[in-house]
Amino acid sequence: MRTYHDTLPLNARIRVNYGDGSVSFEYPDKNAGFMRKFLFVLGPVVLYFTAAHVIVLSILLLIGAAAQALEFLSTNQPIIPETLITQSYSEISNYPQFILDVLRFAAGFLIYFIGNPMLIAFVITKNYSHFSTTFPKLMALAVSPLMVRTRISGINSTTFELPLFHNIVLDYELNGDYAEHIKSVEVTEYPFKWLEKPFPWIFQKEVEKTNDSMWKAVFMFREIPKEGDMLLRFF
Repeated sequence: MRTYHDTLPLNARIRVNYGDGSVSFEYPDKNAGFMRKFLFVLGPVVLYFTAAHVIVLSILLLIGAAAQALEFLSTNQPIIPETLITQSYSEISNYPQFILDVLRFAAGFLIYFIGNPMLIAFVITKNYSHFSTTFPKLMALAVSPLMVRTRISGINSTTFELPLFHNIVLDYELNGDYAEHIKSVEVTEYPFKWLEKPFPWIFQKEVEKTNDSMWKAVFMFREIPKEGDMLLRFF
């Protein structure tokens, strides 16, 4: 199996030519600079970073709850002693110190859950060539439960169009005449644009944006396939 990848593993036009075996990439949005790559990487990093902490925290809470339950069953005493309640109340009654502690906690929380993902995304972006080969596999794995599977046969044209998908996964298996007569497979966006105000929206002029979220796949055959079929898996 041959693997191809280009600058961004995202929103790419792809053309597979079965005549000469060539594969080409193009992008509706030509801007693939460092900031575009960084923002692209930051989204999944935040997602995986948050998910990992939620899983670990849930496990720790379950372990703590189980330990307290075992202690309660073994001693037959209340789980939270009265002295702990009194101590907590006396600490909270010192409002200036309490507010300062809350602000410190909030600052630490923001630094940890925003700073760390940004640092990880920065490091990944600096080594982008490795990321661009692994990220599509991670995305395909993430959307695998949502993928659509369908079998196509009996078309009456040399062109078959998959009208709309997200361009995250397109897996196809050609059988019979579909494999024999295949000429090319092309993934392309719908050619339209819209006006959008960039962030921050105040005092910003509208700019023209090219569609890079609505995609179609076009299968072209040298002859109309009479026998066989093709199996599509896509999202």
